Amino acid sequence: MTTELGIDKTLSKLFPQCSGSAWEMYMTGLNGGKSQYEYEFSKALKDHTYENLNEDTKQYIANCQESNRIAKEKGINLRKTVDKDVMDRQIREICSEVTKNLPDARTEDEKKVVFD
Repeated sequence: MTTELGIDKTLSKLFPQCSGSAWEMYMTGLNGGKSQYEYEFSKALKDHTYENLNEDTKQYIANCQESNRIAKEKGINLRKTVDKDVMDRQIREICSEVTKNLPDARTEDEKKVVFD
């Protein structure tokens, strides 16, 4: 079941929200540099409908948006963070909080990687 926090379902707005989010950066790193939701998102863009996204992708988007909300609340701007160690720590901190607030969008294998 997807927990939605007022998701803006305009598909053209979803990609920018996800691509710069801590959740997307973390998950892309776990998946060898490949975006987890890229295929479903591309397919939905062709259909022009949010409802055509599968539940996992909807949850992934919700987690991206929640990570953006948390970053904003904490005053963290990952696009301006230069130091990789600082950025990694900020990403882990944000993602850890996301999994406390929303269902975890990671696969069972991905869940084996524990946030610090």
